Amino acid sequence: MDTTRKARRWWLIAATLSIVAWFLGAYLSPVSNLWVWLNLLTPAGHPHLTVLPLAYPAVGIDGHTLTSLFGLVLVIGAATRWISYLELFNPPTETVEGTAAPSPNLPLPPRP
Repeated sequence: MDTTRKARRWWLIAATLSIVAWFLGAYLSPVSNLWVWLNLLTPAGHPHLTVLPLAYPAVGIDGHTLTSLFGLVLVIGAATRWISYLELFNPPTETVEGTAAPSPNLPLPPRP
């Protein structure tokens, strides 16, 4: 593993992709219904801060939507960052096999 290579910011990529998926899903009727059910969009006929242009059910965004979306992106970013830390502490097996000395299979000592 080359330690001089710049590490990609996977948490930022995952957070950006989740925002893009949310925005594109707002324009698909079945997905926008799911987003309304998950409180990630405000349904038509309810007060909005803004309405998404050209969305067929006239869904929009309000304060609850922004808070839910921020929390979702925060959880996705944190989970992705945690997974990247796990990869740092668990190197691939081919690098471990070349550096580690084989350990003999000895029986465990008896318990006192």
